[in-house]
Amino acid sequence: MNQIFTTPFEWIAVWLRKLSLSGNSGNCIAIILYIIICCLPAIAFLLLCLRKKKIRADYLLLVCSAALFIGIYLMINPGLMTPYFRYSIPMINLAISTTLWSIFICYIILRVLAIIRYANEINLAKIAQVFIILVMIISIINICFIKLPKLWASANQTGPDLYSRIISSEDGAVMLDNGSMRSFQSDRIPLLLCDLVPSLLFIWVLIASFRLCRSLKDNHFTDQTIQDAGALSHLCIRVLCITAVLEVVRNILQLLMLPSLSDTTFTVSLPIIEILLTVTAFILAKKFETAHTLEEENEAFI
Repeated sequence: MNQIFTTPFEWIAVWLRKLSLSGNSGNCIAIILYIIICCLPAIAFLLLCLRKKKIRADYLLLVCSAALFIGIYLMINPGLMTPYFRYSIPMINLAISTTLWSIFICYIILRVLAIIRYANEINLAKIAQVFIILVMIISIINICFIKLPKLWASANQTGPDLYSRIISSEDGAVMLDNGSMRSFQSDRIPLLLCDLVPSLLFIWVLIASFRLCRSLKDNHFTDQTIQDAGALSHLCIRVLCITAVLEVVRNILQLLMLPSLSDTTFTVSLPIIEILLTVTAFILAKKFETAHTLEEENEAFI
């Protein structure tokens, strides 16, 4: 997982270090490439200035270039980070890469907000579709590579020993290298479902939101738009109800299974933001329906 956040900065640093150590010519090429890579955000800033498309958020590109010069240089020369050697080099690289990514993401957010401010309805619908797709991709990755492995580890009761050496046994159980017997706990399947279902329902809401944005992009007064808006608002209500009930069920199941569980997580959440978004969806659905009715009345009058 750490490699996701350190890419591509750590990879660039390792590549430039190897190129620099290959000889004098390689060192010169590495320095030139290092300067070019770090100056890319500043070059983008100059191009925006020349095209007169610069906004205040674009000054953050200069900060990105400065951060790249410092961050990649430290990863190329880890010996300069001796005050931080109480942490491992991979952890230091992760901290640097995360900081760099935060700067880039901050710039992207500010840029997108500036575009949204002056966009028309059709462009706003297109932007919303792009972000819904991105969120959907992130959600699927989170389910497949984070949530499912974590739930599987919890079901197998392996805890921190999940990545320990596993030895097969004849009775179907497994023997970890610490000598303790572990096997799949079928009674934990309801707990796994209580954790997994809300994430799957969230993807369902994203799909409904994408359909509504597609309808809005075409014409926000069509019958299909009214139908999609109503479907989204009612789906949000159902998803919130199911999620709230599953949280209660999960806490009760954990309480009943407490003697046999190695780790528990009792949660009490108040989905204020989700409720506000649901109310907003209902308001939009009502507004679309009212506007559609007025449009039909105007056409009939004409």
